[in-house]
Amino acid sequence: MKNIFLACALLAASLSTLAVENAAEAVTKKSNPLDHHTWGVSLQTMSIDADVAANNYIGDSMQSASLFWQGKKSNLLIGAGVGILIMDDYGSYEVDVIEIGGGDDTRKAEAGGFNLYVEAGYRHLIEKLNLDLLVGVEKINADRSVDNCSNCPEEDIDIKAGMYFKPRIGYQFNDKFWMDVSYSSYLGGDISNNIGLVFTFQTN
Repeated sequence: MKNIFLACALLAASLSTLAVENAAEAVTKKSNPLDHHTWGVSLQTMSIDADVAANNYIGDSMQSASLFWQGKKSNLLIGAGVGILIMDDYGSYEVDVIEIGGGDDTRKAEAGGFNLYVEAGYRHLIEKLNLDLLVGVEKINADRSVDNCSNCPEEDIDIKAGMYFKPRIGYQFNDKFWMDVSYSSYLGGDISNNIGLVFTFQTN
């Protein structure tokens, strides 16, 4: 599951970017085209087309844990995120490997991957309640592979996401934190819907 390690690296890079931005803001105050910047964590469950799942020897649902950024200007929203995918694997296989320094071992190839998405939309506020409607595009990269193995066989897992609509409702608990529930409906692709629980933290 080399893609998982790549996704972790992307998450770490995103956090490093956030730290740099906060440090820069402490040094100087520059004009910002956005009213607010927020960072958050989204936990999602996705429903996969049954035929696509069977062809890839995985379950017909998978989970995602993602880190995202969101900006707000008046009632308009823009955002982007990256997440790690977890899925049931019915096509796992074992590979005989030679360890560094000598010695034989048997490793298991397992399914995994990551998703990337960008989205934009509109927010309507009713006191501390927010009603959002977003449209976005999502890319999924998944495979079946052996962790930490440079020459082991790999299998691509072909799952297409594409464009989606996402209504979302949330509640702001205080000036810095709120929680949302979202439902994404995909226009084509191999994902029918996506239900998410979102935790958002405002940084400015």
